[in-house]
Amino acid sequence: RGKPVFAVLGDRDMLERSDEPDSTAIRTREALRRNGVTLLENTRARFSRRGDTAYIAGIEPYTARRPDWRRAEIFGGIPGGAQTPLLLSHMPVSAVTMPTDKYRAVIAGHTFCGQVEVPGTPRLT
Repeated sequence: RGKPVFAVLGDRDMLERSDEPDSTAIRTREALRRNGVTLLENTRARFSRRGDTAYIAGIEPYTARRPDWRRAEIFGGIPGGAQTPLLLSHMPVSAVTMPTDKYRAVIAGHTFCGQVEVPGTPRLT
């Protein structure tokens, strides 16, 4: 309440055809927007706190599976660096398929049964 909330869609949100009026993706988008959640789909949003402003970027769940040219187009359209230090992605593989100098941190979901993986450490399950 009273704080900005950002989200990205997951692969399960995209199972049905998104052009059908009653699809899961459309219903999910509408529910998020109705509840004041900023949905990031290959876009970024402003985040301000204590007078500082940064941007949070978010990508759709299948970005990592797109051809190189399409990924370049997506990431090229979302400014990174100091202005946009954080990327939200449902798929953790996005961290290894994005430009390495683009974002300082990636927060990803798509973990089942509490799986957590931090690069350079053993997988926790």
